[in-house]
Amino acid sequence: MKNIRLSPTDARIWRSNTSVLVDKTGEKLRDITLAETKMVSELQKRARHTRQPMMANMVDGDPSTAIVVSFTEIAPRTLTMKTTIGGFELLDGREHFKRQVLKIHGECQLRKHTGQFMCTVRDPNYQRPTVKDSMRSAPKPEHCQCAKWGAPHAGRHHSICEWNAGAPDDEKALVNHTGEMLHENHRTPAAIPSEKPSILKTPARLNAATAMASNIRPVAPLGMPASSGSVLTVPVQPVVREAPSIIDRAPASPPPPAAPAAPMKVPSPAECVCSQWEWPQGRTADASVHHPICQWKEIWDSSRVPRMLLVNLTTGGVERQATMAEITEASGTTGYITIGDTQYGVVPEGDVNNREQRQAPAAE
Repeated sequence: MKNIRLSPTDARIWRSNTSVLVDKTGEKLRDITLAETKMVSELQKRARHTRQPMMANMVDGDPSTAIVVSFTEIAPRTLTMKTTIGGFELLDGREHFKRQVLKIHGECQLRKHTGQFMCTVRDPNYQRPTVKDSMRSAPKPEHCQCAKWGAPHAGRHHSICEWNAGAPDDEKALVNHTGEMLHENHRTPAAIPSEKPSILKTPARLNAATAMASNIRPVAPLGMPASSGSVLTVPVQPVVREAPSIIDRAPASPPPPAAPAAPMKVPSPAECVCSQWEWPQGRTADASVHHPICQWKEIWDSSRVPRMLLVNLTTGGVERQATMAEITEASGTTGYITIGDTQYGVVPEGDVNNREQRQAPAAE
C-alpha cells in the first residue's frame, strides 16, 4: 500500500472538513450553508435518537430544499445514515476528499507533509473478513475436509477431525470420539438426582408409645441394660399441639393496588426546546405553537382546546372571547346570538386565524 503526502492546500481542505453536496457521479456541487448545517444537525440528532427516518423542508412547499435523513442496514443491528438535500447526497468534507483520492490513487495511506500517519483509504466495495474470522485457527466446517465424512450435524466438525478442538464452540461436534452425545454447551451433563424412595420400602420409625401399644420391646437406652424377663417401660409425655392462632389462620391480605402510571407531561411551546430553533424561511416564530418539526407538535395540537371567539357577522371583526352562556345559546337552531342590534357568531380561534391567513395575500 503506497503512501500519499498531502500538500498544504489539501491539508487546509482536510482541516476545514466543510460538508458538501455531490451528484450521482460523486462530483462536488456546492458547500452547504450555515442555515442548512443547523437544520441538518438537529434532524440527524433526532433520527439517531429515534432510529427512524426524518424529513423537513427549509422552505415550505419547495422540494429543492427538502432534507431527508434515512437509514440502511449494512449488517444485523448495524445501520448507516444517509442525508440528502434536494435529492443530492450530503457528505463530510473529509469523506468526499477520501473518495476523490480513492478514484485517483486507489487504496493508500494519507500522511501529512511531515510523514505523520493520518488515515487509510480503503475501497468500501471490497469485502474483507471480519475480526472474528481473521482470528480463526480452524477452517469453517463447510470448507473442512471432514465435511465429506458424513458429519451427523450440519455446520459442525466431525468428532475425530483435527480441527474440532480448535474450532469455536458453535462449530464443534456434538458427539465425541467415544460416540457419547454432548450438550450444546459442551459440558459434562450433571448427574441426575435419584428419586426419593417409596414410603412402602422404608421401615417405619416407631416411637415408644406405639411400641408399648403393640407389645414390641423397645431398645434400652445406652448404658441402661434391660432386665431379663421384664419389659422396660419408658415414660412418654403426650405431645399437646396448640391450635393455630387466628392470626395465622387469617387469609393473607391482598397486595395493595399498583400506583397508576404518571401521565406523560407535554411541554408547552414556551417551555419546549423548539422555542430556540430557527423557523423555516417565510414563517415567524409563534409562542403559542410548537416548531413544525417538533416531536410535541401533534400531541399539543390534538390535546389543546380551542378558544371560542365572538365574531361580528356584519364587519367580520373579532369582538372578544365568548362566554359559556353565549356558546350554549349559539349552538341552538339559529347558530348565532343577538346582542343589542348586532348579530354575533361563535367561531373557534383556529378558523379565525386560517381565514385571516387566506385573506392576507388578497389584501396585498
